[in-house]
Amino acid sequence: MTASTTPRDTTLTIRGRRRLAAATAAVLAAASLPVLLTPPAGADALVRQTATLTTSIPGKPAAGTPAYRQIQQASVVVEYPAGGSYAMVTANITLKAAPPSTGDNIVQIGLGRQSGGNCVISNRRSDTGTKVSYDLTGVETPPSGSWDCVVARVGPDYVGSTAADYDVMIGPLTNTYVAPQVSVGEVELFGASQGKLKLVPKVARRYWVTVRNPGEVDATGVVLRATGKRIKSSEVVVGTLAAGKETRVSVPIKLTRKQRTTVELTVVSGSASASRKLKVKPVAAPARPRPGIYRSKNGVTFSVKKGRIVGWNGRMQTRCGGYPDPLTYTQNAYDFPSTKIPRDGVVDAHHTGANYGTTLRMRIVGGKATKGSFTYSGPGRCFASVSFKAKRR
Repeated sequence: MTASTTPRDTTLTIRGRRRLAAATAAVLAAASLPVLLTPPAGADALVRQTATLTTSIPGKPAAGTPAYRQIQQASVVVEYPAGGSYAMVTANITLKAAPPSTGDNIVQIGLGRQSGGNCVISNRRSDTGTKVSYDLTGVETPPSGSWDCVVARVGPDYVGSTAADYDVMIGPLTNTYVAPQVSVGEVELFGASQGKLKLVPKVARRYWVTVRNPGEVDATGVVLRATGKRIKSSEVVVGTLAAGKETRVSVPIKLTRKQRTTVELTVVSGSASASRKLKVKPVAAPARPRPGIYRSKNGVTFSVKKGRIVGWNGRMQTRCGGYPDPLTYTQNAYDFPSTKIPRDGVVDAHHTGANYGTTLRMRIVGGKATKGSFTYSGPGRCFASVSFKAKRR
């Protein structure tokens, strides 16, 4: 199959009436192209357009035109991948008979936008041969984001010829819109899924919440909120979540009084929203961390002074690089700034430098630190992490 996408400037004239303006316009009476409908409320993204053409424009085909120069039916499906600026075009033109030899006909699908009663063509695909059916499939980029009309033609040459077309069909594209979808997944603390939240009153604790987009289109402006009686939190901006993807975000939740309640986690993207409820139970504060030096079996050391983690230091393997560059591995020492220990004993601290970021998490009660983890990410696609348990010495 061959395809032509080179613009031409010649205007095709049929019986004194302008039908196709070669690379720029295909013209039909205004009454033949209906006014486009406004997208339905809440349907934010155009994902598909379709058209099936079975009726020729007035005067086509002319009397006596051979069957192999007449269109039986034309169809087109345009699909817009999520997040892309291009479109997948799957089109077909079926003639009433097979041409006797290659070159007798040129079949062509043109896509464009309505302007008054005109279909102004911006993209087209062509073919020739001795077949009855022609598949015209490929990737195209709409100059204005999408098209709204289609032209099917069979003629003696590509658009731009001064010869008259044998047959022409024109019609609007029918749009399919899809609203974004979002959902709330697992709620985790130290990697464990939480069915119920146990909170020390008046102490904010960060939970990791999985936010998903199970839909066909990107969800934009995504935010996560935690609400409920005696619940205090702040809105978390997720941003754009690609179709079929998920992400984990950290949300702070504080129980303001020593009473049971329910927290509702709600994710919103435009008109789309989803929520999940979890019971909240107040619990007593654990034993305060004991001052002193803490060490782990894998080389992590830190001190507890005046309710803060100070002098955290660890040695671990660092991985840098990645395709197309080879991976490199080195042993490096890392530290972490002094950070306050919340009254519930759960440390979830983050530090951002000029070109790197680190996190430190642990649960510290009495003289023991458990569930400990440290991560580093920096320039050169370098990453390091370590898990640890530490005791006061």
